[in-house]
Amino acid sequence: MTRHTKYQSRFAAAVLAASAFFPATVRAADCDLAAGAKLFQDQQCAGCHTFVPDDFDKSGPNLHGVVGRKAGTANFGGYSDALKKTGITWDSAALDRWITNPAAVAPGTAMPFAGLPDAQARATLVCYLTEKSR
Repeated sequence: MTRHTKYQSRFAAAVLAASAFFPATVRAADCDLAAGAKLFQDQQCAGCHTFVPDDFDKSGPNLHGVVGRKAGTANFGGYSDALKKTGITWDSAALDRWITNPAAVAPGTAMPFAGLPDAQARATLVCYLTEKSR
């Protein structure tokens, strides 16, 4: 391998690694937080969940820091065994599957949400959750 080819390979690897983060950045820039907040209220998510760090007064787990967290591991005592056994680490794709139909992802889940079939509404809600969970 020539010196020039070696640097090209390193550059290509660096570009590929950086591009893994690009889609999330684009989604965040395109995220309609107001529409996401409205969906969070309209779908009654706010009745059970909060984003306030160290707030555990709701009937569902706190969503602060949910992205990147393994399902069923937050300081919340009401997780079903079904959810704990999924092995899910929450990211955009996992949140989308969950919001589509929680019972299909974790049969026997305690979450009383039937799901949101509208793909665009889910994308808006997932973007909102991702941004708010930081």
